[in-house]
Amino acid sequence: MKKTKFYTPAMYIRNFSGNPVVRVDTFLDVIDDLPGCDAVELLVDEDYFDEYSDRIEEIYDATVNKGIDVPIVRISAPSLFLANSKDAKSPLTDFLSKMLAFFGTDTLIQLETLSAWQVYEYRNDTVLDPDKIPVGYKYNVYSGYVIKAILDFCKICTDLDLTPVIEPRVGHVFSNPESVLSIVDKNGNLPFKIVFDVTHMEFQGINTTDAWQSLQGYVVAVHISDTDVVSNHHLPIGEGTVPWRTILKYAAQSEDVAYLAIELLGNESEDPEVIKAGYLDGLKRVKAMISKYKLTSSFE
Repeated sequence: MKKTKFYTPAMYIRNFSGNPVVRVDTFLDVIDDLPGCDAVELLVDEDYFDEYSDRIEEIYDATVNKGIDVPIVRISAPSLFLANSKDAKSPLTDFLSKMLAFFGTDTLIQLETLSAWQVYEYRNDTVLDPDKIPVGYKYNVYSGYVIKAILDFCKICTDLDLTPVIEPRVGHVFSNPESVLSIVDKNGNLPFKIVFDVTHMEFQGINTTDAWQSLQGYVVAVHISDTDVVSNHHLPIGEGTVPWRTILKYAAQSEDVAYLAIELLGNESEDPEVIKAGYLDGLKRVKAMISKYKLTSSFE
């Protein structure tokens, strides 16, 4: 049985703080001494890739030299969602070609999707009041932009011999198993994989066990944090309503799932010690559950 590694998905190359350089320096400080971490997930923003490519290379080299895998690179590419249909593929093809040259074909590429609501805001240069849906707001139209963008992303990745990954998220077009599978049914065998985020499923009131059963052939990684139907927050593992025994058992039995991704609390902090503490706390909690449910032999 293939064993599943642990990793933290929170080491992002992105301007959470408004300063990508600070963010990169924080990342390098964290991985310099992070016991128990087998892999990290990088997030690359298309707006910063060219300007900070040397820093991205520095991060990649640092992880490899530490023996840490980079199994998934998440890309933020809003141009794909905002461009006119005939122009949408060109910028993303260029961007993904750079990803290919940089990370190679073994790395999975996850697209940070936008919700139809966000696409409306961007395309109309406005900010919507969530309590007041404006006159003329055609949700389906903007959902169509999102669906087409995701399909284009999958096709471009396939052409470049890259594996596309999406993550069903609250409020997005791909938010539950039914929405994912309906797109598959309408467009043939789409060559994508899924990051299964238990928090997003649980908060929506979706039966997490049923969701896994529906999507198990697509799942390559599991985001691990807790939640409940009230908070919509990433709670510490074991402090919410996620059915951990079932989820961990499924992950252990799967031949496709390679990583458990521990969601960090406070992962936007610029303090390396805060990030390390969050990761180690999550690691301790999930290992305790694995031991409790007698699944230790299935995980590294």
